[in-house]
Amino acid sequence: MQDSKYFPPVQLPGLWKMWLAAAVVIASALWIWNGQRSPFVQRQGAPFVNRTETPLQDESNVAAPFDFRGFRLVPVAHFDVKARLLMRTIYHLGRESDLAPVDFALGWNRMADNDVLNRLTLWQGGRFYSYRWDGASPIPPDEIISSSANMHLIPASSEADAILRDLPIGGLVHLEGMLVDASDRNWIWRTSRTRTDTGPGACELFFVEKASAY
Repeated sequence: MQDSKYFPPVQLPGLWKMWLAAAVVIASALWIWNGQRSPFVQRQGAPFVNRTETPLQDESNVAAPFDFRGFRLVPVAHFDVKARLLMRTIYHLGRESDLAPVDFALGWNRMADNDVLNRLTLWQGGRFYSYRWDGASPIPPDEIISSSANMHLIPASSEADAILRDLPIGGLVHLEGMLVDASDRNWIWRTSRTRTDTGPGACELFFVEKASAY
């Protein structure tokens, strides 16, 4: 029988380091996949003045289809939004993030009011925006649906991209551009055309040409 000195014991500390490193890599990948979230936080200081408006959508005289970043975009409406930026998530992986890396959860009308928002729990991820409340709903659920939305944003330029990533959470934002359907070979991503839908397919795919705080 060979002496045990020829079979050194397993170095458990080193093995645990390998497992820990693997766990960190997996956790980091999941974090990146799910997005970098910027949740809504009540801002202190001067009282918030609600100057939001119901989004304007004009389906007449839309632009012709065009190619953008390797995708085919088909405009379906001109779109103009003045809303409160409730949350932002930036995505890094997947075909959708190559086209629309930024999601905004936006609220307008009473879904921009502090009294309403402070009674809701909001969260965003997986290209969705969700909410819940305890007790009675602060406003009718149908109004929550029609006065807020998760929007997939396609920056039309590097300047627009930088602005979208930097607009203050909780502030008022003005976005202008077009709702579009996008396609790539055998894949298609359609925009919502109404503010009253929910669930998969209910998000706007928004080609943003102008973005600003106001």
